[in-house]
Amino acid sequence: MGCGRMSLALLLLLFLASCSLLQGTLLRPWRMRLEARNFHVWLCWEPDPSLPSSATYEVEWRNRTSNWTKAGACGRNSRNSQGCELYFDRIHDIYWARVRVVAGGEQSEWASSSELQLYRDTIVGPPKLSFLLQDQTLSVNITTPLTPYRRRTGSYKRVNQVLLKLWYWLHLYEGDLLVQQVPCKRRSEEVPCTFGHLKPSTQYCVRTMAADIARERSQEAERCLVTPAAPSGARTLTNSAGMVASQALLTAQTCVEVFFMAPCCAECLLPPAAAPKCGRILLHVAACLSQSCRDVPPKSIGSPEERAECDHAGASTPA
Repeated sequence: MGCGRMSLALLLLLFLASCSLLQGTLLRPWRMRLEARNFHVWLCWEPDPSLPSSATYEVEWRNRTSNWTKAGACGRNSRNSQGCELYFDRIHDIYWARVRVVAGGEQSEWASSSELQLYRDTIVGPPKLSFLLQDQTLSVNITTPLTPYRRRTGSYKRVNQVLLKLWYWLHLYEGDLLVQQVPCKRRSEEVPCTFGHLKPSTQYCVRTMAADIARERSQEAERCLVTPAAPSGARTLTNSAGMVASQALLTAQTCVEVFFMAPCCAECLLPPAAAPKCGRILLHVAACLSQSCRDVPPKSIGSPEERAECDHAGASTPA
């Protein structure tokens, strides 16, 4: 055998040694995801399915100016997927996280996440919608989810109190038809979050989505309602008003038709019910006082009784 060549037995021995070492090596987690929803941060990953049930994980995080910091105890651990909730207090800063497996006194390599900026990357919503229906007007109140950030009083802030640019579009649907849309900006009193002129006994649905935020980063909320039927008194009043309007139109039509049929003797041609309403107007026509009803064609005057009254009226009219 020349120099530089290994015997077959030595190659086999090295191969068996490498296999033994690989079998004892812990594989690092994969499919790392650093996500935020309403400023709640989660680091998620998927483990090697061959890991023993006693395996645990170490999680660390950092921002642009800090060193790696060990996170506290991680929850949501299971055999198929793992996750760890983190707390980042600077919404404009950029963060990273990493995780590794610990089992049997050994450690895997670190698996690192991509960067996360809460102000830019957090998923918003969905908000909670509440309704107040008065007459034909629907007022909509939007309540955003809670964040992990506290006020000085100890209560948690809502998303719109942290993400100050947040506002919503409200869409009102009747079935699949978009009938109204309004902007809802809680910091502005000029544009109320209301819909007007709703129909009775109709189902409407209100849908909302955060404005000026990418669609994949906002979760839509939807709530529906059915408007009550119109009160019976309102329907009676509407019908009465319609009858009055129809009677007024009929009276006006009668006056016009009578005036053009027989302008010389208008009061004779008016029906008894209509004469008090429009006869006074027609009598002001001077031509009526200077002509006789006999000049009017009989078919325009009406019944024999009406023509007789016209004959009497014409005879008593001064020439």
